[in-house]
Amino acid sequence: MKPSDKVRIAVGREMMIQISAICVTSIALFWTCWHYFNGRVPVVSELMPYMTLYLPFTVSRWWDVLLGLVWPCLFVWNANKKIHPENAVFEEGIQNLIAISLLTGFVFGLYFGIAAGFCFTLAMLTISLIGAFLTKLVIAILF
Repeated sequence: MKPSDKVRIAVGREMMIQISAICVTSIALFWTCWHYFNGRVPVVSELMPYMTLYLPFTVSRWWDVLLGLVWPCLFVWNANKKIHPENAVFEEGIQNLIAISLLTGFVFGLYFGIAAGFCFTLAMLTISLIGAFLTKLVIAILF
């Protein structure tokens, strides 16, 4: 690796960090102002890139802040790929890896989050039913 390549990679990394910080800050500031003036941040219940896909749950627009970290990196990689096409194969693999990891993280997080929430709700319901039964039994015995 030539010294100029090392400098280019270091500048690219620094640029990704700077652009990501600016994007995250601006998105968070926008939704904070929106919440301040409107009382709440909107939620999304349908996706419409090519066709309308209705979600069984709503997604808060606060998630835009987390996505604000990823989009600038993809933008810088695409710009770098056009400037330096010799590194395109490696960076395309990284982009595919990020896309796959985001998708699997979302799916597994959603699945295990719903499963954990269901188990927690079921456990609390069981405990409350047992508590109600024991309370009723104690009241019946005492009175």
